[in-house]
Amino acid sequence: MMGPRPKTVTKKLRRRNEVVDPINLPDQDGRTTLVNATLSNIPTLVQLLLESHANINRQDKQGNTALICAAKKGYSKIAEILLDAKADVTLTNRQDQSAFDLCRSARIQSLLAKQTELSSEQEFKALEEKEKFASNCKAEGDKYFNMAITLTDEEVIIESIGEAIRFYKAAMHYEPEDPALRAAWKSAVDFRRRLSIISQRASNRSTQNDSEENTLELTLEGKVQR
Repeated sequence: MMGPRPKTVTKKLRRRNEVVDPINLPDQDGRTTLVNATLSNIPTLVQLLLESHANINRQDKQGNTALICAAKKGYSKIAEILLDAKADVTLTNRQDQSAFDLCRSARIQSLLAKQTELSSEQEFKALEEKEKFASNCKAEGDKYFNMAITLTDEEVIIESIGEAIRFYKAAMHYEPEDPALRAAWKSAVDFRRRLSIISQRASNRSTQNDSEENTLELTLEGKVQR
């Protein structure tokens, strides 16, 4: 015989006649759906939750807000959505770290700087330059990657994929956690690795064929001499 079903948090709250707010209901780590959507890098869900009146500044047990999580992870699209919705940029976690303190993305740092008075005009311009540099490098990387996968000349392909990786790495200097950039860099590295394997196999086959031809020539020469 089965025992009674466990009571969910929602049912317990209803029994107590308390108002149930599932959107802002925290999990065991104190994280709301908004924070978890941010950590999962789902911009559309973040936008939907904000439109449904999710508490944008709710902190988890470590004191992290959705904005702090987005900044730390390098999720610039979500950070932009949160800032447009007036997320508090001054809040800090239990380690007294703000979103700006934990951010390594020039793009997000630039967005945060616009919302605070902590950065001087010179520092703000420097952040914008870094953001622009990273964006341009990403565009160049995409261009060379596209060349590598569409051209047919092996030498040009090898050179193009090398340039793509070089530009992606330069961009990652200022956007080390950007998921799209890291995915592009990993794809380019994997493409070059596979290209290297194919080239090595072709080289081995060529060496083997040369060896077989030499053996055949020596055999024929021996027969002629006899």
